[in-house]
Amino acid sequence: MSGAQVTSFLTYFTPGNPNYGNFGQLMNLFSANNPTAPPFTSPIVGITDHAVPGTQVIGPGFVGQSAIQMLFQQLFTCFNPLRLADIGAPWMTSSDNATIAVRLTLSGTQTGAWFAQGNPGGTGYSLPLSEIRHIPQGPATSTIPACAVFTFDQGDLINELAFYMDRYKMMRDLQPQNLTSFDHQMTTFLRHL
Repeated sequence: MSGAQVTSFLTYFTPGNPNYGNFGQLMNLFSANNPTAPPFTSPIVGITDHAVPGTQVIGPGFVGQSAIQMLFQQLFTCFNPLRLADIGAPWMTSSDNATIAVRLTLSGTQTGAWFAQGNPGGTGYSLPLSEIRHIPQGPATSTIPACAVFTFDQGDLINELAFYMDRYKMMRDLQPQNLTSFDHQMTTFLRHL
């Protein structure tokens, strides 16, 4: 059954599918909030990091139903169309099918800025994605390899989702004329590690 949830999840990221971009309905595939403090530990989505509850998440991490919905809303707003395509390689699964990893191609056309600029501790802010600017000459497109690792609860709902992707290649794709700014942001980011 967990495999069917992955297949259903991908329909929300397939342009032309009736489910495409319906981030509110997409949330039905995720588990309910776990009320364990602070303020809950799942469901959770991490980008380019494990996003383990209770740890420092270097990549953007979104914990709880409302934060995850905010993430998907922002993704569909900033990168339109946004596509997650299964490359057709065999899925990697745990023996109990509670964890499934799928190799994907992530592609999108940037149509707006990622989470607002400002304090790096602000909601959703993460380098380098938050430093991607909408290109004045028109939208730019990026296509990168990615891997999504799904972990399911007892009811086959997504409890944890980790996206592994090269955010830095994405930034270079989306701002090829502004590598000096990118390199400056990279240097600043590395100093904060």
